[in-house]
Amino acid sequence: MPYTLVSTMVTFVHCADIHLGLRQYGLDERYRDMARTFMSISELARAENAEFVLVSGDLFDRRNITPPTYIQACRVLSTLRDRGIPVLAIEGNHDMFYARDRKGWLHSLEEQGLI
Repeated sequence: MPYTLVSTMVTFVHCADIHLGLRQYGLDERYRDMARTFMSISELARAENAEFVLVSGDLFDRRNITPPTYIQACRVLSTLRDRGIPVLAIEGNHDMFYARDRKGWLHSLEEQGLI
């Protein structure tokens, strides 16, 4: 009986340690760098027609992010959602929710259909 080898290739973008919200060395420019890097990752995924994006930890730099940091994440994730590219995110130690809250920012993004 002959066998047919079927080759399937999956195209995805993997990233980690984005650390949105980080003001390294107290510099606002480093804050913007983190957002630009995340946007570049989104642009790469769209250019390569990625089937999905995998963020394996630490999308955010801390648990208690600011509204502008949340907006940065939403803007980038919206560009992926609008192109039909799902984002899978694994909660990193910087993303983890406070025990008393039971939900973190990644849960909020999920509820909005962004991850």
